[in-house]
Amino acid sequence: MDGMDYMTWVAGNPATGLDPTTMQHYVDAALASNAILIAVLLVFFLLVAGLIVLAVGLHRAGVLRGWLAWLMPVGMPGMASFLEFPVPLVISALALLASFGVVGVKLLRAPDRTLKALPFDWILLLA
Repeated sequence: MDGMDYMTWVAGNPATGLDPTTMQHYVDAALASNAILIAVLLVFFLLVAGLIVLAVGLHRAGVLRGWLAWLMPVGMPGMASFLEFPVPLVISALALLASFGVVGVKLLRAPDRTLKALPFDWILLLA
């Protein structure tokens, strides 16, 4: 739970101007609450599920090879949970860099006429 560790760090940091004892009490109450932990785990699960859907879509569209697309959902949990262990953190970061980097390079190398032909009309619906 790295977000919780960050909250604990902020609570104990006197430079924030907050009372460390009171803030640590709030953090402990949040960690003891099942509702907060369930919400945090649900968001984490949805992030990984979204990356799985993205990986499948990129593979089916022919943008990425299968093994490269699967580096997205494989790398994300490592980035979120291995912050205290440098080697798995670096491996996870390299997995994400390889998968998202290939998509970025392909998009940057695409000619202008290809990008203008992409259906970006759905963006206007959000405005």
